[in-house]
Amino acid sequence: MKTKFHIDDALLIETLEREYEIDVEDFYFLPKGDSAYGYIIKSSHGNKFFMKLYDSSTSSGKDRIKDLDTYLPLIYEMKKRELFKYLTFPYKNRWGNFSTDLGFAVVILFNYIEGRTLENDYPFTVEIEKKIAHTLARLHGATPFLDIKASRTEGFETTYLDSLKVYLSYLNDPGEKSNQYIDMLRDYILPRREIIYEFAQRLQQYQRQSKKLLADGMTDMVVSHGDVWGGNIIIDNGGNLNLIDWESTMIAPAERDIKNYIGEHFDSFLEEYERALGRKVNLYTHILGYYVYNSHLSNLTNWIKRILFENKSEEQNLSDMDCIMNHCMNRWADAEETLKNLSPILEN
Repeated sequence: MKTKFHIDDALLIETLEREYEIDVEDFYFLPKGDSAYGYIIKSSHGNKFFMKLYDSSTSSGKDRIKDLDTYLPLIYEMKKRELFKYLTFPYKNRWGNFSTDLGFAVVILFNYIEGRTLENDYPFTVEIEKKIAHTLARLHGATPFLDIKASRTEGFETTYLDSLKVYLSYLNDPGEKSNQYIDMLRDYILPRREIIYEFAQRLQQYQRQSKKLLADGMTDMVVSHGDVWGGNIIIDNGGNLNLIDWESTMIAPAERDIKNYIGEHFDSFLEEYERALGRKVNLYTHILGYYVYNSHLSNLTNWIKRILFENKSEEQNLSDMDCIMNHCMNRWADAEETLKNLSPILEN
């Protein structure tokens, strides 16, 4: 999030010292991320940590909180057993829990990774994409050795599209709740409403095809991070790629993580992925199509919802509008052409 959570930092520091037995020396807010409030903590012993806070009063926060038990034990296990070493992982509090409920919010304490993200490194070089392919192969290859019973499993659902329709209808007449940001959103979205509906129809076509492949047992189900973009990749001081922000993790087809890398370097990406995995893989354009379209539409739905009902600051509203205009709908026109260009590479 772009602005601090509406609570005195002293209460959060007291929570950390009590629940995690950390003597906090420095504590400051990190204005990044879409769903959680982030803080960096330094202890009197020189150790650094990263803390996430989810607001229990918002629907977005509640959605994230209910999924914590589906992935926090999993990434903890990966780190503890060294099945996948380069990642953020949660620390247990004094009760042995991976999260601490404050009533109005839930906090999770993670290790802090020194380094820099790849957020500003686009477009990625071939070498960077090959390193990402290698990292994903290591992650996916760990799946058979992990306890995944509590993890969410992909079902190719798009129930959020019903909410999107409601939000679009609401934009027609927001009434007394309207403000300058809702007006800005309405002026941008409503003239593009038919484009959104057409995009949703295409998603549903890919959804039906993907569900059939899943039902027929044709998919390679793996531990999927779900949001492998530059902002969630840190190059540490040793040159290793680390994955952070695991809140989208589930058991899903490998295409879910690969979909961000189907551009001009995809042939070399796939070659390195298969080399690091140690075997050939069958990837499907239908499933990649589902993930490409679903990512755009689910993100759009979330940003619209936050501007309409949840955001409490000008900075967050402006950030969400920027995401809609410059990191989402402006990219839709190329989606189908990119998928068509995969045909010579993939076997379907």
